[in-house]
Formats: sequence, structure tokens, C-alpha cells
Amino acid sequence: MTALTQAIGGLHGSVIYPAFALLTVLLFLLPVGVVVPGEPFFVLAGVMAASGRISLPLILVALLPSAVLGPYLGYRAGRGLDARLQRTGPKSTLRKLVAKGERALQAHRVLASTCCCWVPPLRTTVPMLIGAARQPLRSYLALSAAGTSVWIALFVLGGYFARSFFEAAATGVGIVLVGVLVPVAMGRMARRRLQRTRATRQVRQPSSEGP
Repeated sequence: MTALTQAIGGLHGSVIYPAFALLTVLLFLLPVGVVVPGEPFFVLAGVMAASGRISLPLILVALLPSAVLGPYLGYRAGRGLDARLQRTGPKSTLRKLVAKGERALQAHRVLASTCCCWVPPLRTTVPMLIGAARQPLRSYLALSAAGTSVWIALFVLGGYFARSFFEAAATGVGIVLVGVLVPVAMGRMARRRLQRTRATRQVRQPSSEGP
């Protein structure tokens, strides 16, 4: 991760913008999106903008449409996967896994569409599952765009306004650590909230079934 961050940080000129845009698209696709967190790269983009190497408005213009294109391609991949699964037997292992994922997604579709960008495995699987379930594309892209815009802007602007901190933290290593630890902490918070919601529903369910 540090090597990749340093490689992108070593780019110069106008090639920086398409490089960041391409990476942002790949973050939503297999296999890159499963193992590569995007936050360190967005922080790096903010740091580079603060140092004057790139323009802050231009890097945001490059990143935000890419964060819509990535989920769109994942959705289309899910539609293609569903078409192939329809030709397989009902006992297909992959078909069972996809069906299980669709059922798990059903109750939390809005939350997953908006917030899946924070968790690398979900960032790639949720668009595919929504596509495989043939959910409306327009509503999904609207929710996804809202979530990814906040996700990208938060880390780019964080890097922009905290440039001195990241440079003091050995640049590459500091960016990676912050970019990884922040989403991990937020993921834990989201998981705890989900657990509390499920516990509340379990408590209310018996009372609603009473006489």
C-alpha cells in the first residue's frame, strides 16, 4: 500500500488527474476493491493540492464522476452475473451465495448503497448484488453518489487542510495509517449500531405478537 501511494505521489503534471480517476473506478471493482482502501489516496490527493502540485477543484472534478462510474460498472457486472446464474441449476453454489447476499441486503439496501464505499469488500459486492437483484439503477446511483461524494470530499479536504500533519508523519506512512484506521473505526461504530438495532427489534417483536 505504501509503495502504491508513493508511486502515485511521484507522478507529475496532468497525468495525475486521470491516474486518480482510474484508481477511484478500480476501487469499486474486483479484485482491486477488495484489498485496496481508497482513503489513503484521497488524503494524498488533498495533500498534493495543498502543496500546489494539483488543483483542488480539478481533482474533485476528476474523482467524483469516477466514484459514480465505478458503482455503475459494478451494478452492470451484477446484471450480467444474474443473467449467467439464470442458466445454472437452482442448486448452484454461486447462485445460493448470491441469493443469500440479496436477502441480507434487502433490509438495509439504502444504508448499504450509501455507506458501502467505506468498507472495501462491501464496496465491490454491494453494487453487484444490487445489480443481480435488478434493483432500480437510478435510485441506486443517486444513493451511491451521495455516499461516495461525502466519502471522497471528507478525505480530500482532510488532506488539504491537514497537510502539515501528514508531512510530519512521514507522508506516505502517515497517510496510509490515517486512511486505514479512520474507516476501520467508523466500520466498528456502524456494526455496533446495527447490533443495537437488531437487539431492539428482537425485544419489540414478542410484544407485537402478543394478544
